[in-house]
Amino acid sequence: MSAFIRAQLPGLADTSLEACRSTVRAVFRSSLGRVLVVIAAFGLIVAACALPLTEEQAGQNAQDPTTTTTHPPTTERTLPPPPTLPPLEPDAAEALAALPGRLLFQAGPYVGVANPDGSNATLLGGSREAAALQPTWSNEGLLVAWSSQSVTDGSAIVVYDPASGAEVASDLDGPPAFYLQWNQTDQMVSYLRNDPGGNGLEAGVVRPGADPEVFDTGAPYFFQWSPDRDIWVGHVGTERLSIVSEDEIVDIPTPLGGFSTPMWLDWDRVIFAGENGFSILELSTGEVTGLAVPEGPIPFVVDPTGTKVAYQEPQIDEDGQRPVPPLRVMDLLTGEIVTVTDQPSLAWEWSPDGARLAWVGLDRADAANLAQWYFWSLADEAEIGTTPPFRPSDLVLESYLPFFTQYAISHTAWAPDGSGFAFAGSIRGDSGIWVKALDADVEVARVGVGEAVFWSPDDAPISGSAVSVL
Repeated sequence: MSAFIRAQLPGLADTSLEACRSTVRAVFRSSLGRVLVVIAAFGLIVAACALPLTEEQAGQNAQDPTTTTTHPPTTERTLPPPPTLPPLEPDAAEALAALPGRLLFQAGPYVGVANPDGSNATLLGGSREAAALQPTWSNEGLLVAWSSQSVTDGSAIVVYDPASGAEVASDLDGPPAFYLQWNQTDQMVSYLRNDPGGNGLEAGVVRPGADPEVFDTGAPYFFQWSPDRDIWVGHVGTERLSIVSEDEIVDIPTPLGGFSTPMWLDWDRVIFAGENGFSILELSTGEVTGLAVPEGPIPFVVDPTGTKVAYQEPQIDEDGQRPVPPLRVMDLLTGEIVTVTDQPSLAWEWSPDGARLAWVGLDRADAANLAQWYFWSLADEAEIGTTPPFRPSDLVLESYLPFFTQYAISHTAWAPDGSGFAFAGSIRGDSGIWVKALDADVEVARVGVGEAVFWSPDDAPISGSAVSVL
């Protein structure tokens, strides 16, 4: 791997890692208005910090376990039965039953799965003594990983097979992981956590059931695995863009702009926030080209085809102030730009086929400082639907929305065919997991309880027992 990277990046030399002693803290609370103000004023808080710990994780920072432990499999834990909700309206039940895939949700210290209509809900793991956090689907949807934080046994990364109930755990010595991302073959799970050595964040990897391996350190840390090799691209600290593997770290000597997660366009090209807008690195030549946009922070998300990018375009008015940036889509092949909305947007996410874009902003009526998801069609260049006003869960506000560009590459709220969308929050006083069927004339439906939800990348429903893939 080491020789391969150097062959791909001619003329680039290693530089030593700079120590960063800043620790991660959750900076968002339950006020949606505060989130919007911070995002609009500073071009996303990611420019100053990295992914946050949950309150439960942060409470463990002072602990420094010196021994690892063996975590019992989920089948030996006692899990409470999933709650029963009122039945869906007939039209909604029919529409949601037709949606493909499964929902992975977090409810307090538990993680579970359910069909999009809430049926066959099953808790997979977690307990009051060992919370399951950051549930993450594998790329093929066959496995689930989560971060486990035990009151007595320290932390671990758990990999679980929903079809068979098989489970393996990799113990972590010290702080828990607060972000997980599978590599392209689903053989490894990368993680971020507070570095026990005090160097900001630790970016490491576990092979299911094996001991963790540290690949890199630094803070802030935003990264994505290559689509075809066991290397990732990372935007680390304020000045380092790096290609990282198990064997080495190769730093790219290029100026960087405001933070946004670097993303692969294909096997050879990476797009990142450069000094004057977007920059594209071509690994085979080492060449960096720029796509100029107005100066300022530029959070962005690349569509699954690698041909379009949705981004907030920085704005400066005549008085030198920065008004709310519009959300635009750029075609990277033609350079054509279209505007999705001029309204404040807190986060956005492409559907798996790249045909639709979901973005969340304030309720247009602004009756009670609530949020609202809006759905935009690339083909029509128009809005095609909305959710009712809602209040996002505290977990979403604190741990997901502020860092949506990172989660956009490893988690999705979209159904695999773009026909549905799931979110967590409260609507008219009812809290839980909600599903919107975009191609049916029905209201959103509450299908379960929980504070976070992610759709499976495959379209298989929940089935019976099967042979473990672990």
